[in-house]
Amino acid sequence: MLMWSRALGALRGTTTTSETWFAPVDSPFRDKFAAATNDGYNGFRSWRVWLQIGSQSVRRQYSRTTLGPWWNVIQEALFIVAVGFVWGPLFGTQPQGYVSYLAVGFIVFNLISALLSQAASTFIVVGGIANRHATPLTSNILEKIADSVIRFLHSAVIIIALIATGDFHFSSSSWVSLWVFCLLLLNAYLLSLWLGPLTVRFRDIEPSIHAVMRLMFFVTPVMWVPTALLGTSRSKILELNPFYYFLDGIRNPLLGIALPNHEFAVLTLITLFNAVAGITIFTWTRSRITYWGLQ
Repeated sequence: MLMWSRALGALRGTTTTSETWFAPVDSPFRDKFAAATNDGYNGFRSWRVWLQIGSQSVRRQYSRTTLGPWWNVIQEALFIVAVGFVWGPLFGTQPQGYVSYLAVGFIVFNLISALLSQAASTFIVVGGIANRHATPLTSNILEKIADSVIRFLHSAVIIIALIATGDFHFSSSSWVSLWVFCLLLLNAYLLSLWLGPLTVRFRDIEPSIHAVMRLMFFVTPVMWVPTALLGTSRSKILELNPFYYFLDGIRNPLLGIALPNHEFAVLTLITLFNAVAGITIFTWTRSRITYWGLQ
C-alpha cells in the first residue's frame, strides 16, 4: 500500500479528475472511445510511475535475498546447459551451437509466457484501487509489461555471455530481432486491452491460460528445431502457433538466419487483430472493469 500511495501521489500531478477516466456506462461509443483514448494517453504519460512500480515489484519478490533476481538467472542457466548437452545430440547438432539456440528460445518464451499471463490478470487486483483513485487503467498494463521486461533483461545476461561462443552472427539484418521484440511488447499491450477485461468478467480464463501455456512450451520450437516438422502433416503445429512467429523473429536474426517474408505478414496480421480487438473491447468494457474487479 505504501508503494501505491507514493505512486499515486506522483500521479496526481499529471492526471485529471475521475470524471475524465470513467465515462458513464450508458454513454455512446464516441464518448467511451474518447475516455479510453484519454486513459491510454495518460497511462503512457505517467511512465515514471508504472516504471517505478514495475521495478519495485521485482525488488519486493526477492527482498531479503542476497542475489535477488539473479537466482532466477542461475536457474535458467543451469537448465539451458543441462538440456543443451542432452538434447543437442538428439538433433544431430553440436552441444555448443544448440546451447545458444536453446538459450534464446527459452528466455524469449519465458518472456512471452509472462506477458500473456500478466495480460490476463492485469485488471483483477485493481478494482478497489481504481475505485478510490483517479488512476488510468492502462498504467496497470504498462506496469506489468515493465515488470516482465526487467526480468527479461536480467536473463538476457545469459545470451550476452554466449555471444563469445561465436554462434551469434550479427549483421544488418540482426536489427530485425529488435523490431520483433518491440512488436512483441506492443502486442502484449494490445492483448491486455481485450484479454484483461474478459478475464475480470470471466475468471475461468486465467487458469485456462496457465494450463495452455504448459502445453505451448512443448509444441513451440523452444528445445526442438522447426525443420523437424516442416514438410510433414504436423507442420500445422507451427503455422497455427502465434508464439512461433515471435520466437522465430527474435531468435533467427541473431543466429544469422533470415526471416521469411510470410512471417513478417503473419506478425503484422496478429498485431492488427490485437489492435482492433483491444481498442473495441477496452472501449466498451472500460467503465465496467472496476465493478467486475470488486466482485
